[in-house]
Amino acid sequence: QQGREGAIILSLRSGAPIMPVAVWGGKPFWKNLLRFRRTEINYFVGKPVLPAEMKPNREQVTGMSHELMLRIAEMMPSELRGYYTNWTGPQSGYLKPFETTASIEKKKEAAIVK
Repeated sequence: QQGREGAIILSLRSGAPIMPVAVWGGKPFWKNLLRFRRTEINYFVGKPVLPAEMKPNREQVTGMSHELMLRIAEMMPSELRGYYTNWTGPQSGYLKPFETTASIEKKKEAAIVK
């Protein structure tokens, strides 16, 4: 389905990173539960991202949510990507990889050593 802006807005307001997670395979859960059978559920956890540090307008927030959903869709099997299967819309480029302060300090130390 088409992405919504909630995760982006929460991340912008709190500064918390977004952890993209793709989950699929749970459709027959209730039917299998009645028959005491296991249901295979697959998941893939992507790398955390942060929206760019800026005061975005509504269109930019929508673009960020589409970019996040595209990242999630790329982790899923192609037949399950739904709305984002053949995405031809713009890609904003506003989401950046999240780095912890420890990883930033390690990079600085490595640069000093060189």
